[in-house]
Amino acid sequence: MAPPEPPRRSVNGWMVAFFALVLLAAAAAAVWLLVLRDDDGESGIALSAAAIDFGDQDLGKRSAAREITLTNGSGAPVTIVSLVIDGQDATDFKLTDGTTCSTQRPVEDGGSCVLGLSFKPTARGDRVATIVIRVAGGEGPPPVALRGSGVGEAAVVLETTRLDFGSVGLDKGRRTRQVTLTNGGNAPLAISELRIEGKHAGDFRIAKKTDCSIDATVKAGATCTIVISFAPREPGKRSAVLVIEHDGVSAPAQVALAGEGAGRAEVVLEPDAVDFGEVGVGGESDAATVTLRNAGTIALTVAGIALSGSDADDYRLEGGDCAPGDRIAPAAACTIGVVFAPADGGEREAAIEVTSGAGRVSKVGLTGVGLLEETVTTETG
Repeated sequence: MAPPEPPRRSVNGWMVAFFALVLLAAAAAAVWLLVLRDDDGESGIALSAAAIDFGDQDLGKRSAAREITLTNGSGAPVTIVSLVIDGQDATDFKLTDGTTCSTQRPVEDGGSCVLGLSFKPTARGDRVATIVIRVAGGEGPPPVALRGSGVGEAAVVLETTRLDFGSVGLDKGRRTRQVTLTNGGNAPLAISELRIEGKHAGDFRIAKKTDCSIDATVKAGATCTIVISFAPREPGKRSAVLVIEHDGVSAPAQVALAGEGAGRAEVVLEPDAVDFGEVGVGGESDAATVTLRNAGTIALTVAGIALSGSDADDYRLEGGDCAPGDRIAPAAACTIGVVFAPADGGEREAAIEVTSGAGRVSKVGLTGVGLLEETVTTETG
């Protein structure tokens, strides 16, 4: 008697189970696709525009709102997970209060919502970004391209175009004045240089308290200050120009600077005349001393010491410690030595001339008599 055959597994049962699983998976995929796809195989979420171009917009000013409508034709409610503005210039674009698309409530099948957007450029030139809409359980619509262009210029507005420092005593310190600079344009202002130029530029200086900087821009509508100090080096009227180099309209900007140096040096020569008396022709006198004293309130510059007059050759400067180029402080003094050496008989007149740095000339009169040797004649009879 043959042994009983082992029971056979049903091939048909395995095949039925396999195809059942495939059909279930296909059915689930079909249901999912019906949620997000329409009959043409495209996403059932539609946007009324693929891009928004805001065109030219003044820097720092917000544009009017532009709207895009999102329509749900997927066959089922769609939940928006996020609305994100992305890209290199994302901060220039903003969702407005008119936006009704929200992560808080689904968009029903056949329903719609609105995306409101505005543009406020922070720099010149093209500004670009995208708005990305993400939905639950699948892909959202393609990103919406956002574009705009920032236009505008900076403009320097000065509180004054002239700073007058008035009268300032020489060697008495500095006086300061300031000018306020406002960016009256609609773009950031970049200052590239602050400098002082002109005839007496060395008497004026840009002070450390200045907060207009070449290292930072001045925002539209903002202000900064430039502080100038004045310390005259010489008496009289002093002038220069503050030059502001910048990237706004009508560059550079300028401010006229004016002031006056008060005080003066005063030459006093003692004595004011020297009489050498009689000196034989061909001989010379002892040196006489003239004192030069500064009776003024500022330092005296000795520009020159010289002899003048018709008989100047009968005198010579010798000794003393005054010299051209010396600076004599107030109340200080130096000396000038002079010798009389007549080359001819009779009265001989000249003068010592002292020229100060301001161009003033002071004189000491010089007089002397040249004596000729007497000739004795003997008569014989």
